[in-house]
Amino acid sequence: SFVISEDRTFKRPIRTLSALVQEDRLHASLYNLKPGLIYYARVEATHRAKLLTGKIGRFETPGEYTYWWQTELEGQGRWRQSSWFGNFLPHESGWIYHSEMHWLYAHAGETGDLWLWSDRLGWLWTAEDVYPHLYGHSNGDWFYFLKKQDQKAIFYEYSSHSFIGIEY
Repeated sequence: SFVISEDRTFKRPIRTLSALVQEDRLHASLYNLKPGLIYYARVEATHRAKLLTGKIGRFETPGEYTYWWQTELEGQGRWRQSSWFGNFLPHESGWIYHSEMHWLYAHAGETGDLWLWSDRLGWLWTAEDVYPHLYGHSNGDWFYFLKKQDQKAIFYEYSSHSFIGIEY
């Protein structure tokens, strides 16, 4: 687990997050921290009823956080409307519900591009002048998003020359 604290001594821990082990790295999602503050983090694990703690790390939250999707048109009920990406419902955690591709984790690149994580296709990259083409980082292949039909997101996979229907 990751333990997050407002003080270096961890006498006031504010969150404990389960860590996801992927290859040789630990991952966790953390959001809704106060802006402009310093936080401390460490890894904790239990082995044979003994608590093991890692080195203490320190990070500072930005004074004011701007989400990539805040520039998109706001529709009804917090939905956003992108001229190139379509309609989606964002969450502060980074997850979005896309009206056609369903749940995706979205991370903006420095040039307005998007990295999307799909539990079915892995990491996908796209940008305004590229979409509806999506580059699949996991398999080094390109996909073309066609449409949503019968509760399925339909993609064309270039390398296999086949269609993939992902049911949601």
